[in-house]
Amino acid sequence: MMTFLLRREDHVVLSITDPEHAYRHLESREVDLVLLETAHPRHDGYRLCKEFLNMQPHLALMIVSERSDEDEVVRGLLAGADDYITKPYSPRLLLARVQAVLRRARSIQRRSPSLETITAGPIALSAEQTQVRVNGVTVNLTPTELRLLQVFVSNARRVLTRGQLMTLAWGTGFVGTPKTVDVTVQRLRRKLEMHLPVGGPGIRTVRGFGYRLEAPSSVRTG
Repeated sequence: MMTFLLRREDHVVLSITDPEHAYRHLESREVDLVLLETAHPRHDGYRLCKEFLNMQPHLALMIVSERSDEDEVVRGLLAGADDYITKPYSPRLLLARVQAVLRRARSIQRRSPSLETITAGPIALSAEQTQVRVNGVTVNLTPTELRLLQVFVSNARRVLTRGQLMTLAWGTGFVGTPKTVDVTVQRLRRKLEMHLPVGGPGIRTVRGFGYRLEAPSSVRTG
């Protein structure tokens, strides 16, 4: 049914049930979006999520699951998913969520090339904000993490509420909860802290308000 719905909207869809086939496909060509069913008797869907993103770091990924409890949603988001939809879902909702994830991912890819680099302390986003360097080390981020970091770097030292982050990084049409923001911030923070000194710049939680990138104010060069 999912394949039928997507093809009806003119998406090119490949339906795969064997993880090895999926690996071979991702090794040989670029993919815009993976919709991953986590419930499978022979594989761990969350492990596959991480492995797919290791193969194509800028891949947009959406989890489809029968489980709607918070722990499972958090687990999926921490594994790198850009969105998480639970069954049963309406065809309209599925298609709307797919379009939203693709739109956010393509908004990064379609930016006009420039020589501009935005820096906030040891964090630098180059040109189209598709490459991030932390203390000189390239860090691979998902499309959602890239947008979120861009918001933080552009607003360094400012406290941003969860609502502001949701609007600026996900867009006004995003169907999600503040928990999505918390989990994605946690995921981004982990990746940054691997290359930052303990107690140095980083994303701080401002209890009762939201989050702040504790780093020098952003500078644009180029």
